[in-house]
Amino acid sequence: EARDDYWGEPPAIKKINFKTLNENSQRVNALETGDVDVASFPIKDADFIESLGKYNIISSNAGVSLTTFFNMSEGSALGTKEARHAVAHAIDRQAIVDVVYSGRSKVVSWPASETLVDFEPRFSNMHETYSIGYDPAKAAELAEKSGLKDKKLRIITNGAAEYITIAEIIQGNLKDIGVEAEIINFDQATYFSILMDQTQFDIAIFTPTAPSIMAADIFGMYPVFIPLGWTGPEHDKYMELGAKALATYDPKERGEIIYEMLKIFVEETPWYGLCEGPALTAVSKDVQGIQYTLAGSALFQYGSFAS
Repeated sequence: EARDDYWGEPPAIKKINFKTLNENSQRVNALETGDVDVASFPIKDADFIESLGKYNIISSNAGVSLTTFFNMSEGSALGTKEARHAVAHAIDRQAIVDVVYSGRSKVVSWPASETLVDFEPRFSNMHETYSIGYDPAKAAELAEKSGLKDKKLRIITNGAAEYITIAEIIQGNLKDIGVEAEIINFDQATYFSILMDQTQFDIAIFTPTAPSIMAADIFGMYPVFIPLGWTGPEHDKYMELGAKALATYDPKERGEIIYEMLKIFVEETPWYGLCEGPALTAVSKDVQGIQYTLAGSALFQYGSFAS
């Protein structure tokens, strides 16, 4: 309920009722019945929501991408870069775009979203895992050389439907090169704490992003609070560059630092970029002025009902 003593301009909408609808099918049904005015929904249902004729569909993606984080700990199944490259080459990223996002996303050319404000074209395809990408034969060869075929991988998700489907596609891709994998699904509240302990997984589906929508923040900060067991001289050099990038204001100078960081990053592969993470939100045609930020998150204080 709007506060009468709010310091800014009084909001036009005096009361908002937030409904917790965890399942995708619940939100789609609520839109169909008109039970809600605003709701996010799966991309695969976009054509159906459009056919209802009652909603404007807002697409947003501010620096969000789908990635696979890897357990890099020494002695782990993916403890060598060859094993991680094998997994990267095994993943059919276009299949993820087509199946999970109904073709409304795109495969990324580097380890993050290309919508980040400091992304540069020269950051694209800096390693074969991106320039070649899906290559089952190459993946099988690397899996054999790295000993990956003798191990069983654990893929974890936060329980969201799209994450589970992505994990299932990757599981099938790995099976095609002779690598077994199991999928373990957690709830969102538990999932983030699990990510802090790389011994709990081999592959984790995640979406690295930052409120600044800047690559410098993502590449500089994520390896600090989600360490993934990465150690060694490459790690130390990378973190030194990351700290420098975070402290550099000049965009050109910062871009050079990020470029040097990426040389290390794509070779060592702490995580592998899959595709852009677009978010679709349906907004009743009776509502106007709502503003959108990261991945479909909304600011409601500027909203109003159309007269």
